[in-house]
Amino acid sequence: MSPKKLIIALWAVVAIVALAILLAPSNDGYREFASTQVAPSAKPSPVAVEVRDLNEKSAPASAVENSAAASPAISLGGVSALLADASLAKSPASAASAPMAANAQPAAPTSATIETAKDSRLAGASARWRRASTVSNAEIEAAVERDAMTPETAVAFRAACGHDHDLHFDAKGRPLYSCNMKIQVGPDTTPVTSTPSYPLEDTFKLHSRPAATRKIYLDFNGHVTPAGIWNDPTDPDLVNAPWSIDASPDFNDAEKAVVQETFRRVAEHFAPWNVDVTTEDPGVESLRKTSSGDLNYGIRVVIGPVEGEAGGVAHLNSFSSNEDDPCFVFTVPGFAANEIAGIASHEVGHTVSLLHQGDLNGTNPIAREYFGGHGSGALSWSPIMGNGLRPVNQWAKGEYQGANQKQDNLVAISNNTSGIPLIPDDHGGTLATATIAPGTSLTGGGIISNGADVDMIKIAAGKGALTITPKVALTAPNLRLQIKVLNSTGATIGTYEGAGTAGNMAPAPISVALPAEGFYYIQMDGIGNGTGVTEGYTDYGSIGYYSLVAAWPEQGNRTPIADATLTTPTTYDYATQPGALVNFNGTLSNDPDGLIIRYLWNFNDVYPRTATGPVASHRYKAPGVYRPTLTVVDDLGASATTSVTVTVTGPTVAPSCSLQLISGSFARLNSVSDVANATILVQDQYGNPLRRALVNVTVSGMVSTPRVTIRTNEFGQVSVTSPKFKRGARGTIRFDVSSVVSATHPYVPTDNDVPAFVTLTR
Repeated sequence: MSPKKLIIALWAVVAIVALAILLAPSNDGYREFASTQVAPSAKPSPVAVEVRDLNEKSAPASAVENSAAASPAISLGGVSALLADASLAKSPASAASAPMAANAQPAAPTSATIETAKDSRLAGASARWRRASTVSNAEIEAAVERDAMTPETAVAFRAACGHDHDLHFDAKGRPLYSCNMKIQVGPDTTPVTSTPSYPLEDTFKLHSRPAATRKIYLDFNGHVTPAGIWNDPTDPDLVNAPWSIDASPDFNDAEKAVVQETFRRVAEHFAPWNVDVTTEDPGVESLRKTSSGDLNYGIRVVIGPVEGEAGGVAHLNSFSSNEDDPCFVFTVPGFAANEIAGIASHEVGHTVSLLHQGDLNGTNPIAREYFGGHGSGALSWSPIMGNGLRPVNQWAKGEYQGANQKQDNLVAISNNTSGIPLIPDDHGGTLATATIAPGTSLTGGGIISNGADVDMIKIAAGKGALTITPKVALTAPNLRLQIKVLNSTGATIGTYEGAGTAGNMAPAPISVALPAEGFYYIQMDGIGNGTGVTEGYTDYGSIGYYSLVAAWPEQGNRTPIADATLTTPTTYDYATQPGALVNFNGTLSNDPDGLIIRYLWNFNDVYPRTATGPVASHRYKAPGVYRPTLTVVDDLGASATTSVTVTVTGPTVAPSCSLQLISGSFARLNSVSDVANATILVQDQYGNPLRRALVNVTVSGMVSTPRVTIRTNEFGQVSVTSPKFKRGARGTIRFDVSSVVSATHPYVPTDNDVPAFVTLTR
């Protein structure tokens, strides 16, 4: 036996003994094994893994599965077996390092600190990675400062550097995760058979939020990562082949169905954030952040069939990189959409500052770094940033028993430096801010974005049955939806909840009897299932999309309420405040069962003056007590009126009248004749229009007429027309006011604001 074979054999014996101890039954949480798993003893010894050229094709699935070196699959869903891993071997302790100078590059790794590469896909890059526990504190702090980590994330990151076996630093000093997640390759590798929701021809045109400027691009099409991003500039480019089930470069229908389901699952995970999860290539410039003001950037998730130990790799805090710096999802034959999506969301989580979530009570290193979840049935749950693909797989903050760190995923994803902004809340969460749904039905929806987010919709209903059909995400919802129906005071008259199992996260169709007509509220909330400590989950990660269709009986139209107020004093002196306006406000008017659509003001002055709209202004020119009115009309035609009182003070002046305005113009009468028109306004002693006064007018010039007498209308106005004359005739026409006669207001020509005539010449 050669020395090399002897070493391998010795390591195999050690591995078998160690695995027998570690795999002994325990009470440290949920663990089960697939019936088809490879015996732990088949695992090769933890010797150095050969670094293969990236362009070298992976072995066929059958070869990998039947090889003596094949690895037992560790499931993200807790169906797992412990595997010895070269990455778990202890590294020699590194000597203390001097603090790094500003902008200094890390020292070249020595043979003692270079970790045996476990990612043959990243040849030339992974060979230079150093486990985070071997780097200096100065390099760790440099990463904290460079990535502008939040205080909470910085604390968790420093701690993870000391214990997380899969947290590394690359040759450029950037932290990255190589996620040693093992997906169970079950006996059934049949592609997804359900009919996709989108046309198959649109598989690579899917967008969760097309208007968002941040992008998560699920790249199934193969990608070439230029040298220098994940490796040295002198190394070869990193080449990832397209994802495939059948090794054909073309995507068949079954493969497209997997792509669509993966898209739906990742889109649900990132529903609360203003990011577009897409399968359509947005281009490099939409994936790199070129300046502090650049809001159009994101992350490429390269998904491809390769062999190896890691489930994926990602640079920490790389979502806002100024390069197209992808993260990777490494698939093997048999991966289903839930497995691809679980790793994809996990790796994207790293790019927005998320760290691993492990179990301090785990009996093996992988469990300690990647919590595989807990519970069974409806209470089966796992965290996205752990090693879990349970039926319910959510963002978390370390509420489960034995959590090794309590980073708040939802807060960290939204960090201002490398994260993704939340979408605005789509519905208010109180009676006062609820969204109003007019009519007798609605088709709507929204997003529950965190444990405190509650959405409220207000309806006006008659007595009878309110029916609601609620839904959550079609595929793998994170949101366990609760719906409550409240009365007008906010008291609950019905509570309805989804069962909590993966396919039953929304309540069944609801019918609730409304006892009387009036206002009601439909309240949407995300709820937990179980305690979240040793089984189930709290409402923390119960977030995501929902929709609902609802209908209710119509109620009789109720009269609106008119409310008019004054925004200036109700009393003013017209003489000392000649330009003072009274400002009216009707915005406090309301309709108890609908909307006010018209506001009509009547100022009840000495002549008719009105206005429309919720606010208006008017100037009173004479002393007196006025009672202006506001009439409001609702959307079904009902109206209501109210009035206010305005008192105007100032000296009383003896009644008189005079001319306020006299104007004229030529006008075309027909094809052969023209006329001249004059308009005359008569005012009283206060400047108000004077109605029912007789105005005597004569016309002279090109045409003439003896005196005509015309009575002013309610606006104090008369209009006079001359006799007709030939079109185009040139000359002058003059209108003269000889007198104004009123039974109550004597005419005082010296008070005229204008001359008592107007002359028109052409």
